[in-house]
Amino acid sequence: MIKYYKQILCFISVMLLSGVVHAQRVPPPVDLPIPNIQQEAEVWCWVAVAQQIIHSVVGPDNTTQQCALVAIANGAHPGDCCSGYNPQCVRTGTMQQVQFLIGHFGGRYTNIAPPTNPMMLYQTLASGRPILLKVRSGMRGFHVVVLRGMSFVQTRNGVESVLHINDPMAHFTQPVPFSRLIPIWVAAIVVN
Repeated sequence: MIKYYKQILCFISVMLLSGVVHAQRVPPPVDLPIPNIQQEAEVWCWVAVAQQIIHSVVGPDNTTQQCALVAIANGAHPGDCCSGYNPQCVRTGTMQQVQFLIGHFGGRYTNIAPPTNPMMLYQTLASGRPILLKVRSGMRGFHVVVLRGMSFVQTRNGVESVLHINDPMAHFTQPVPFSRLIPIWVAAIVVN
């Protein structure tokens, strides 16, 4: 019996020394190949993120210009927004307009979802589905970014989830801790 206890103590000692008992397993990083395309007008983050998804699906040669996407999303002829400055074209868009553009030009189905937890985000990204995040930017404004990847890092306070974001305005720096984004996250578009 004493020999048995010594074997158990030896096994536990080896496990503790190797860090197996206290190590937290984290999933491998995910990073989808979506280019960060900058928005061409101050209020065109919505169309730039749609263009990023379209570009990743159909390639750069088949990706429609932002000005044409804005016009089409608003029921106008592409020339209305691509023939020089037109104040009618400098406008914000809706989540539904982003969905329409991704479906029409990228052939991808999308759905709108509320904020969620880090593991749901990770599972969605790991399945190859990018997520567009609508976040608050100030008191009344909103901004849209593409969540293209995620990783987990060990900190002194435990494991922290880190989001890899394409920001068409370069407002957010990469990587962005999930804890920093969650207070301003309003809605999401999951691209299937």
